[in-house]
Amino acid sequence: MKDSPKFTGRPMVADVPMIGYLEGEFGKDFLEIYDRAVKEGLNGNKNLMVLNFEDNVVKGSNLYASVLAADILRDSGLQLARPVDMEAARKLHES
Repeated sequence: MKDSPKFTGRPMVADVPMIGYLEGEFGKDFLEIYDRAVKEGLNGNKNLMVLNFEDNVVKGSNLYASVLAADILRDSGLQLARPVDMEAARKLHES
């Protein structure tokens, strides 16, 4: 994402990627780029218009939206968390 605020998160353990949410200014910028991609590049596909910014974080999802979100995040050098990533984070949090 061009000129977006820096993504902030917390490392799960040393030498492991940062984890966090699409929140704050970063989340707003992400959602603006996402919505523009849907409207301009994907004819406003209603199946993709499922994300919103609420309580200072991007909320909502479906399989199709996650594919587009992953593409957008990849352009910023980020990766969308996979179920295995979320499970690892949960286990680390519980320990």
